[in-house]
Amino acid sequence: MDDEAAMKRVVAGDAAAFEQIVKAHQLRLGRAAYAILGDRCAAQDAVQETFLRIWRSRAGYRRQSSLSVYLQKILRNVCIDSLRERRSRPTVPLDSESAGDLTIDSVAETCELREAMVRGLAQLPEEQRSIVVLSEYEGFTYREIAEIVGCPYGTVASRKYAAMESLRKSLRPWMNGEE
Repeated sequence: MDDEAAMKRVVAGDAAAFEQIVKAHQLRLGRAAYAILGDRCAAQDAVQETFLRIWRSRAGYRRQSSLSVYLQKILRNVCIDSLRERRSRPTVPLDSESAGDLTIDSVAETCELREAMVRGLAQLPEEQRSIVVLSEYEGFTYREIAEIVGCPYGTVASRKYAAMESLRKSLRPWMNGEE
């Protein structure tokens, strides 16, 4: 059953169809949420909240775009809410999830580069970070991204360009082999 047929059944209250949608989209949404939030637990919470919102508001669902775009719109809003909440409460930084126990240099370097990339993404303004995640990690087109984030196509392109320039600067040591 395709997404739209499954969603029609979800609107009617079919929990099995909803489970099918969850299984089909949870990994992709999880990757996007992690790239935006930089925290696996927060990403899992965001994905769970996204699906809860879908289920709770299923009666009001109206197909305006693909289900993937619809899910990403909701996930983006959940992530924005999470980031706002995170900023409003004090936090104690914990050690990052890394390969600290591993001693193989190449694996450690890959983990460090991945962490540097997550840090670089986290430093971007949310509007830029969302566009990079949707484009580079999730493979959405600029037109789809424009629909998800609610801005013109040209704004998507300019925000992505600015984001990529910022990422290049923050990752310059890695590109020049200094790390």
